[in-house]
Amino acid sequence: MNPILLDTHAALWAADGRLKGEASKAVESASGRGELLLSPITACEIGMLVARKRLQIKTTVADYVRFLFDREGVVVATLTPRQEHRRVRPRNTSHSLHRLLTRRDIGTAGAPRNVAQPHFV
Repeated sequence: MNPILLDTHAALWAADGRLKGEASKAVESASGRGELLLSPITACEIGMLVARKRLQIKTTVADYVRFLFDREGVVVATLTPRQEHRRVRPRNTSHSLHRLLTRRDIGTAGAPRNVAQPHFV
C-alpha cells in the first residue's frame, strides 16, 4: 500500500490536467489502485479560494467538490480529533489548515492508522 495525499493545489491541477510528468503518473497510479487521498480540508479550502476570488469555477462549489471527491480511485482521508491544533498559531487560515494535519492522523476511512505511510505531492 502506497497511498498519495494530494494537497488542494495538486488536486486542482490534477482535475484540470495541469499536473505533468512524474506527478501525473503517480496520481494516475494511486487512483488506479484506489489509493488517491483527498483531505476534507481541501473542500474547505476550495470554498475559501472561490469566496476570495482566487479560484474561478464554472459550477457551484458543492458540485465542484463533489466532482473531485467522487472520482474513481479517490478516497477521503480521515481527520481524527488527535490533530495537534494546539501547536498551530493561525496567521493565514488557508495555509494553517494544512498544518493541522499530521502524518499519523492521515489514513483511509475504516483502515487502521499506520498501515500506510502516504507521501505528499
